[in-house]
Amino acid sequence: MKIKYIFRLFWGLAFFALISSANAQINVVPIDPYTAVQDVLLGEGVAAFNVQYTGSNVAMGKFTTTPLSLPFTRGIILSTGLATGASGPASTNRSTDNLTGSDPQLAGVVTAVVKDAAVLEFDFIPESDTVRFRYIFASEEYPEFVGGTFNDVFGFFISGANPSGGNYSNKNIALIPNTNTPVSINNVNDHTNMSYYVANNSSTTLAYDGRTVVLTAWARVVPCTQYHIKLAIGDVGDGIYDSGVFLEANSFTSPRVLITPTFLSDISPGNSIEGCSDAQLTIKMPFVPSYDYPLDYYLSGSATRNLDYTLNPYDPDYIIFPAGSDSVTIVIHPINDLIQEPTETILFILKTSLCFDIFDTISINIINRDSLILEVVSDTLVCNGMTANMEAQVEGGMPPLQYLWDSGVTDLTQSVLPTDSVSMYVFKVTDACDYTATDTVILVKSNVSINLRSDTIICEGGTVPLYGTGTGPLIWEGLVGETPIVSPTQQTQYIASVTNICGTASDTVIVAVDLIPYFSLGYDTIVCDQYPIQIGVPFEDGFTFLWSNGYTSNKLDINSAGEYVLNISRGVCSFSDTINIGAGFCDWWIPNSFTPDMTGFNDIFKPYGVPIYQYELIIYDRWGEVVFRSTNWSEGWDGTYKNQKVPVSIYVYQIWGETANSKMKVLLKQDRLTLIR
Repeated sequence: MKIKYIFRLFWGLAFFALISSANAQINVVPIDPYTAVQDVLLGEGVAAFNVQYTGSNVAMGKFTTTPLSLPFTRGIILSTGLATGASGPASTNRSTDNLTGSDPQLAGVVTAVVKDAAVLEFDFIPESDTVRFRYIFASEEYPEFVGGTFNDVFGFFISGANPSGGNYSNKNIALIPNTNTPVSINNVNDHTNMSYYVANNSSTTLAYDGRTVVLTAWARVVPCTQYHIKLAIGDVGDGIYDSGVFLEANSFTSPRVLITPTFLSDISPGNSIEGCSDAQLTIKMPFVPSYDYPLDYYLSGSATRNLDYTLNPYDPDYIIFPAGSDSVTIVIHPINDLIQEPTETILFILKTSLCFDIFDTISINIINRDSLILEVVSDTLVCNGMTANMEAQVEGGMPPLQYLWDSGVTDLTQSVLPTDSVSMYVFKVTDACDYTATDTVILVKSNVSINLRSDTIICEGGTVPLYGTGTGPLIWEGLVGETPIVSPTQQTQYIASVTNICGTASDTVIVAVDLIPYFSLGYDTIVCDQYPIQIGVPFEDGFTFLWSNGYTSNKLDINSAGEYVLNISRGVCSFSDTINIGAGFCDWWIPNSFTPDMTGFNDIFKPYGVPIYQYELIIYDRWGEVVFRSTNWSEGWDGTYKNQKVPVSIYVYQIWGETANSKMKVLLKQDRLTLIR
């Protein structure tokens, strides 16, 4: 018989009226089995279904408490008596016979009869290679009945595929750590496995006299495979002296893929900065893959990869976990695109479930890094005995900014009294992103001076820059800017001056203008071996001539077909012209003078020989007026114009017709003729 039962029954009756939920620090409320599993027990990485409960309705509940009562503060309790009886103090007696039956798996753990069984069971699919949950076993059997036959029993029985081979068949995973020994009153107490036992005699919030520390039940599983688990507890030997097992809320897990963002700088907490502060995503698998394991991901958001940021490593479709590695680190490097724009966002969408289409989204903000803009303002010319005041003007950058002159001054301003004729002072500003900007001031200690470029010559229509040096800005008379570009049409003198605190100085530069030697080689024509022609220009002095065949005269005798180019230079100007001379029909000739005196000899001017196709003869007077034109090979000029005799003079004639290698009408010959009377 149980002496403790009689004593505690009396104690419980005497103090029952003092127990109220208002004072209890463990609060237990009824809950249905489905809600108990889906909303309380389950954590990440597990899908559960086919939830069933066997036992008394009063033996299961949802509890909440404080860390002073239990190490975890909420979850599910399965009890062999009243679930609400878990509320303390320990000096009260919790002993309720629910008059319910046994369970085959519990009965297989002990040799005595199992009563008041409370069994919560369900099917589940884990997303990783491990399933685990945390629990505490507590009992009123402690400590008086340790080693006896009243060894209340509980177990967590899993069934399904064993990754090592075969199947689990109601394998109990409520074991003492690193053993195959089930957790029970006789196996965990103040004499056996003491490190896992907590004496609870003096507790004011938990009614059970003893309990375990927080233990973890776990099993190796095959991801994405269906399993069944049974969570069961029962009285052994009789139906009194309650025991309970507390299951921590959200601890029934099979870890999913975990993605953790970190920012490599605290300049702007929670943000990445263009060209300055990277973001880092650490992605951890719930197991170590034995092969290169791909995981789906997507990129979205207002930021564009390779324009606004880069990923390293990058694969367009998957995150690849190398065989033997359960984590991958991706560095997001924001690109400093030098564009001032609103904050951009990267949405990194990762499939965190290995079994279902469940995605987590990590949002990474990219903020602009304001460029450092620096200008040092100071006098650049200092006369003897004068102090120069320098001031650095800084805009942008990521604060805080650090200032430093090469003299060691750490302010934006400094005053100096230069001793050298030329002194250089350097100012540097550094922002929090370790970007720097540097500006230099050169102080010249001297009198006012100016030195312009040397005089020069340009070709007509050309331009030339004006420049020079001085101890101050150059001011050009009638021009704008310190280095104006001019294009005079004739020789021109330009004047510039420099004025500073030491006075004014001026200088001049002369720009002369050469004219372009324009000319023409005339129409394209033909030549015959027996009738050479001469091409060129009539002027010589002051010019330089260069033909495409290397000759340097102003005229060239031609007896072969080809393209002839003449370049004429004068000063800095030059001009070129081209004439194409083809090979022609040369079975004809023409005199260079005639006497139209009607004597019957040499009275008509015309060509003689084989007629020319598309023939035309044109004769011009000295003023360029056409005095004769004919396309009849047999017709010539008789020295008249408009039925009047023309005066004795020199005339120009042209003969047009086909060439030997073309059916086009071209100028075959142009020359002078002399009319004699």
